[in-house]
Amino acid sequence: MVLTLERFIGKVAVVTGASAGIGAAIVEELVKNGLIVAGLARRINKIEKIAHKLSGQKGTLCAFKCDLTEESQIIATVEEVIGTLGPISILINNAGLSQHTSLLRGETKKWKTVLDTNILGLCIVTREVAQNIIANKTAGHIIHINSVLGHVVLDIPGLNMYGPTKYAVTSLAETLRLEINREKLHVKVTSISPGYVKTEFQDIAEFGELPMPALHPADVADAVSEVIVRAVERFSGKVAVVTGASAGIGASIAEDLVKNGIIVAGLARRTENVEKIAQKLTGQKGKLYAFKCDMTVEAEVIATIKQIIAKLGPISILINNAGLSLNTSLLGGDTKKWKTVLDTNILGLCIATREVAQNMIANKTAGHIIHINSVLGHQVIDFPGLNVYGPSKYAVTALAETLRLEINREKLQIKVTSISPGYVKTDIQSVSGLGDLPIPPLDPADIADAVIYALSTHPHVNVSELTVRAVGS
Repeated sequence: MVLTLERFIGKVAVVTGASAGIGAAIVEELVKNGLIVAGLARRINKIEKIAHKLSGQKGTLCAFKCDLTEESQIIATVEEVIGTLGPISILINNAGLSQHTSLLRGETKKWKTVLDTNILGLCIVTREVAQNIIANKTAGHIIHINSVLGHVVLDIPGLNMYGPTKYAVTSLAETLRLEINREKLHVKVTSISPGYVKTEFQDIAEFGELPMPALHPADVADAVSEVIVRAVERFSGKVAVVTGASAGIGASIAEDLVKNGIIVAGLARRTENVEKIAQKLTGQKGKLYAFKCDMTVEAEVIATIKQIIAKLGPISILINNAGLSLNTSLLGGDTKKWKTVLDTNILGLCIATREVAQNMIANKTAGHIIHINSVLGHQVIDFPGLNVYGPSKYAVTALAETLRLEINREKLQIKVTSISPGYVKTDIQSVSGLGDLPIPPLDPADIADAVIYALSTHPHVNVSELTVRAVGS
């Protein structure tokens, strides 16, 4: 799979905070992909220099002066962009800042500047652009550049106002998505939450460099553009293990990996289904091998991993896709059903991860472990029959992050990613006795795309959590 921005070529994108750092990297990526970009910033001369450097590219960068703490300026600038360039298709809310302050003895003026830029300015720009998108019935995309500090509170002196504003951005992105769904608009909303990115942001905030590995602005630009032209070349010829590979998401992942030149060990109880998929993939760059394995039986998992290593070689990728739900409840539930769900979704995942991780460690492999999670691992919903499935996915969320921290502590070069899809139409619904749900579904191939994206990132970039939903869900 190769993703490009072809459907947006010649369309207009607005990027706030476009004069330096992440914003500058984003506008460069968009212009190179043929978009007409309106770069907003107070320092317009810096955008003009970037525009000059990008002369001759497929797209164009136009500079617009705007202070995002001034509502009248935002409204006038968006109107100017539309008048000059035409209807807007994409908004990247990148502008953000931190000022060194505290809550106990903080300066109100600094608090207000941070709040006005990171929250209020973002809301005003979003409202103005959204109205243009709605008026023109545009299938648009609004992206908020958030932060990991919008999901976890850290005790970093001086950042005591910045983190809470990013928590607000997390909520604003989801609230906006729900508003858009309610109005049945074809507008996507994405929140991208980078870790520490080395930019001039730290100097402005009076922090200097932090004592931890840093991302580059271009890494965030890659996430924004989703341009996966690198595919997964560095894994070509390497071995990947995919659990639950006989149908649905697992089958789609196995297919995409094989098409990208990877040697795939597909684990399932129904090996005949995996063998049929392997036959269909004959002639592709990679190859699919079927291995029979029941993920609820530890001895089988251990023996199968050993068999894969002996037959195919060291493992570089593990996709923990196997998972199931059985129609049950907590008040009157069936213990056997509970145990089957927990043994598959949690214990089997942990055993497979341990066995593969030990192989990666022994071979000093720069590997990647991906857990196929669920939005139900982040949000509790009142859905009869799913009362054990959701908690098992909450456990997967914690397991992914706990594994990442263990790996960091041991200084291993192994990435960990949790991919959390919304409703995907597969045979899991019929197996669980739930049937189809009355909401827009994703296709299994959409989740395979997300896996390829996570694998395709630069070696120093780890996408730790990726949430994927169907538009309108």
